[in-house]
Amino acid sequence: MKRFMTQLRGDQTDALKTMAKDRSTSIAELIRDSVDLFLRGEHDPRGEASLKRALALAGKYTDQTDIAADHDQYLAQAYEGTSDGQDG
Repeated sequence: MKRFMTQLRGDQTDALKTMAKDRSTSIAELIRDSVDLFLRGEHDPRGEASLKRALALAGKYTDQTDIAADHDQYLAQAYEGTSDGQDG
């Protein structure tokens, strides 16, 4: 491992201390994990992945007239991987 020195804002330090205590780990380990996520491209600081998913859904169900009444059913079907809007 290489040593690296950086400066963090007070609010960042406070949040990291709390998180490290809650997870029974060190601040250094949290930072290493965060860098790994960033390097793998799993970070999403602006919520771009969420925006892309939302835009992909826009207009997808225009043929469904009962979304307001049956949204729970459609959501369950989406989680199950079916999207035909049919029961069973």
